[in-house]
Amino acid sequence: MFDYVVKPSFFSYFKEMKEIEQKYQKEIDFILNVENVIGYKFKNKNLLFEAFTHKSFVSYLHRKTQIKISSFERLEFLGDAVLSLIVSSNIYHRKDCINENILSKLRSSMVNNENLFEHCKRLKLDLGLLTHLKQENKELFLPDLIEALVGAIFVDGGMKNAKKFILFVLEQDFKLNSKSLKEKNYKQYFLDYCEEKFNFIPQFSYELTEQDNGVSIYKSFVILNGIKLEEAYSLTKRSASARVSKLIVNNWIKTEKLNQLITKKEVS
Repeated sequence: MFDYVVKPSFFSYFKEMKEIEQKYQKEIDFILNVENVIGYKFKNKNLLFEAFTHKSFVSYLHRKTQIKISSFERLEFLGDAVLSLIVSSNIYHRKDCINENILSKLRSSMVNNENLFEHCKRLKLDLGLLTHLKQENKELFLPDLIEALVGAIFVDGGMKNAKKFILFVLEQDFKLNSKSLKEKNYKQYFLDYCEEKFNFIPQFSYELTEQDNGVSIYKSFVILNGIKLEEAYSLTKRSASARVSKLIVNNWIKTEKLNQLITKKEVS
C-alpha cells in the first residue's frame, strides 16, 4: 500500500511501516479493490489513496515513520466545487424547477452532508477511510470522502469521468420528483414544516463536546416545550444541526409525534 509514499527514510522505519500496514490491512485491501465499486480505474493510484486519507492518519504516519503524505483536504475542496457544478447543471434542465429558489433547494438536498453520508454508507466506502480517530468520529468524515473521490477522479480523468461517478452515486436522487427531493434537505424541511404548521421557527442549541486528535466535535440539539427532541454530533455547527434535523424528521415528523407535542398556542 505504501509504495506510493516511499521516500529514502522509508527503509529506516521498515518495522514501524509494517506494523501500520497490519493495523490498517482491512482499509488497505478495500482501497485496492474499490475501483470495482466506483466504476473508475485510476491511472495515478496516489490520488486514489490520497482521497481516502484523513489528516489524522497523516499525522499518525509522520509521528511513527517521519514520512509525509497528503490528506484528502485539497481533493475535497476541488470535489465540492465539481459536485456542485454537475448537480447544478443537471437540475437546471428539470421541468419542475421553475425558479432560482427551487433550484437552490434541490441542489442543497443532493449535496448536503447527510445525503452524501447516506450514499457513502450505501456504497460501503467508509470501509476504506484511513483515520486515527475514534470509530464513532470516523463516520463524520464520510461526506468529505465522497467529495474527495470526486476531486481525485476529476484530477485523474477529467470532468467526463467525474460526472459519470457523480451520476452513479446520485442516480436515485436524480429520479426523485421535486417534492421528494426537497425532503432530503432535512434541516430546511424541518424549519419549513414548523413555520407552516405551527407558525414558529425552531432554534438549535450547540455545544463543543470534545477534541479527537485535533478534530473538534459539536453537539446540536433542539428543545421544544421543555423536551429535548434529539441530539446529534458533527464537525461543524451547521452539519450537526442538519444531522439532528434528520432525526427529528424521521422520528418526530413522519411519526406525527411532533404534532402531538406542539400546538400553535403551546410553543415554548
